[in-house]
Amino acid sequence: MMIPNADFLECTKSEILGARLWRLPPKSANTLHRHPKMEEFYFVLEGTGKMRIDDQTVTVPKYGGVLVGPTLLRQVFNDTETD
Repeated sequence: MMIPNADFLECTKSEILGARLWRLPPKSANTLHRHPKMEEFYFVLEGTGKMRIDDQTVTVPKYGGVLVGPTLLRQVFNDTETD
C-alpha cells in the first residue's frame, strides 16, 4: 500500500483489538479488508475521516471515533486534497 503507519498494539500481542496510526495522503485509501476475529478502533486526529464499513460510508469528524467489529469489511479513505 505504501502508506506509512505504526502498529501500537504489536507489543501487546492482543488478538482482538488493533490500533495503528495512519496518515493518508490526498486521494488515497487503505485496502478494503476484514479481520475474522479482530476489532479495530479508528480515531480521527486531523480533518474529517471517511470509512466504508460493509455497505455503508461513514463520515467521522475530527476527534471522533468508530469501533469496527470482527468480520465487517472496512476501508479508510481520504477523498480530499489534504492529508
